[in-house]
Amino acid sequence: MVLDPRFYLCIAGAYVLMQLAPNHRRCLWFGLLNLVALFTLFQEKLCYALILGTIGLWVGLRVLQALKGTTAKVWLGLVYAGTVGAFLFHKSFLDPSGLLKPLHTVLVGVPGAAHLSNLLVTVAFSYIFIRVLDIIRSVSEGARLLDPLSMTGYVIPFFITAAGPINVYADHVGMDKQVQEKPRFEAFLSGVETIVAGLFLKIVIAELYRYFCIGVNQPWPLGSVK
Repeated sequence: MVLDPRFYLCIAGAYVLMQLAPNHRRCLWFGLLNLVALFTLFQEKLCYALILGTIGLWVGLRVLQALKGTTAKVWLGLVYAGTVGAFLFHKSFLDPSGLLKPLHTVLVGVPGAAHLSNLLVTVAFSYIFIRVLDIIRSVSEGARLLDPLSMTGYVIPFFITAAGPINVYADHVGMDKQVQEKPRFEAFLSGVETIVAGLFLKIVIAELYRYFCIGVNQPWPLGSVK
């Protein structure tokens, strides 16, 4: 995906159109632009699955806000458990011979499990998992819960396959409080620098570290590393 020209066209388009975002509604505006980019880059069924997942998370957090006391704590635990369960499911298919082999053995025969696993791999679920944990923590501590459309811009940003940047939920929500500045060439160059630095870390540094850990011909993830 990072070598797909459409990816960079979406980034450039989002940057330009974000300059038109109305004050106090930047999260909603980015959420809308993000959906357009998702449907441009991915298959429709995958996009709908991502949207349904985000709506499910929003409903869970909305219920959490409505609960009080012990009931809220129990519900929060269930939300966390469901999120961690999805992550373990994802990892069990990525590394079927590793620590999660017993779980993979149970799940591999479940109808649709392999298809769901492929979907999670396509959208780099490990990256989404980190964001989901942060939004659960933030909302449980009193942060504002975005509407479902705005939330898609944080939970499932169109640059998910490039896995970056890992910004916190509080910063994303804070966009609505930012004063809109006029577009500046310096800001554009800063964005380009961020993208290039991220690609360097992902394609060069991360790959070198992988070779350091398991060598050139070993499988990844490193389930066989002792």
